[in-house]
Amino acid sequence: PTTRIGPGTKIIWKNYDDVVHSVVGPTFQSKLLKKGESFSYTFNQPGVYYYFCGQHPNMKGEIVVR
Repeated sequence: PTTRIGPGTKIIWKNYDDVVHSVVGPTFQSKLLKKGESFSYTFNQPGVYYYFCGQHPNMKGEIVVR
């Protein structure tokens, strides 16, 4: 999915699954996230940031910062 935010907004990804996931983007990367763990990143610069799960590359999205 696409999420639209303004500069300076923090996005938090939280794993609710029983399997591990990670968040990989052009300027950020999380550790492996177990169930209940989270990762956050503050988007300060305008642009489009594509991200995906390192373990499941078909799980993907984009953050649009304007």
